[in-house]
Amino acid sequence: MVHAQDHLMTTMNLKEVAVEMITLYQRVDEKLRDVFMLAFPLTVFGSIVVDICNLPFLSNDLKSLLYDIMGSGQSATMSIMTVFVTFGIGYYLCKFPYLNTILHNYRQW
Repeated sequence: MVHAQDHLMTTMNLKEVAVEMITLYQRVDEKLRDVFMLAFPLTVFGSIVVDICNLPFLSNDLKSLLYDIMGSGQSATMSIMTVFVTFGIGYYLCKFPYLNTILHNYRQW
């Protein structure tokens, strides 16, 4: 009889762990969504620069001039967005209770 109770408790614990893992993954997905929505304006600006530089009706001389003027803006925007997303993921994942989002240590009560 004890063996059946142990098996039942193990099965219940596995189900609880599965539910907790699902909620954890949902929480991580929500945080990733929040970070990419914060970085969306940088993405839009970078894509507008790419679109302007690659218009099909421009001459090659004008395209090279546009690349000289706005080429660094495109790569800088995407590089800044990468850093922004990386720090944003860390910030939002640390917004759990009792965590300080800047220093990543427990708050003093």
